[in-house]
Amino acid sequence: RVPMGCTNKVIFIYNEPFWRSKGFSGEVISNSGWMALVMDTCSEDGKYCSLTGLIVANRARQWALLPQEARKKEVLKEIVLYFGNEAEKIIRYEEKIWHQDEWSRGCPVGVFGPGVFKNFGKLLRKPEGLIYWAGTETSFHHCGFMEGAVESGIRASEQVINKLKFGSEWVENIWSGKDKEESYEDNLEPKLQSSTPLKLIFIVALFFAVVYH
Repeated sequence: RVPMGCTNKVIFIYNEPFWRSKGFSGEVISNSGWMALVMDTCSEDGKYCSLTGLIVANRARQWALLPQEARKKEVLKEIVLYFGNEAEKIIRYEEKIWHQDEWSRGCPVGVFGPGVFKNFGKLLRKPEGLIYWAGTETSFHHCGFMEGAVESGIRASEQVINKLKFGSEWVENIWSGKDKEESYEDNLEPKLQSSTPLKLIFIVALFFAVVYH
């Protein structure tokens, strides 16, 4: 009832971030073509220069059916359209089709179907006998991401330790910034991190979900 989303990733690697010298941020949001989003993903030290594109929803599935060289040609054509002929001079190209991955079977996060979260959300972290649940979808914050996976592992281990030591499963929300213990019941419902970047990502994701529906 919580299938993974469908997002493919393509990475164009360059000798230098030529788009910056042109005054471009490297970011593109589009509702046409294959790539819905392009980002500057250069390393902070400048040793690794790249643009990363995301292909989502039905277009991701359609793009994945093309031969590998055809997939590369299509997205390279788009990156040239956005940033000029210099964008064609890649030194390396990488791609990942996440819904074909044996273990993840999709990207970037699990999508709760209608009524699933409302009816079963409180059970995500509730122990069942001696079984304690961990995994990014069970996290307090950063649900679906690596930070959430780490946080959920810490939380689950704390639940076990506290049960053994104190007979209680209270846990501390490690992202809350509070210095007090929070009861297990207080943390049943997963929460979205309250931040402007996350809200922006949510708005963009909602936009493309509507456009590509």
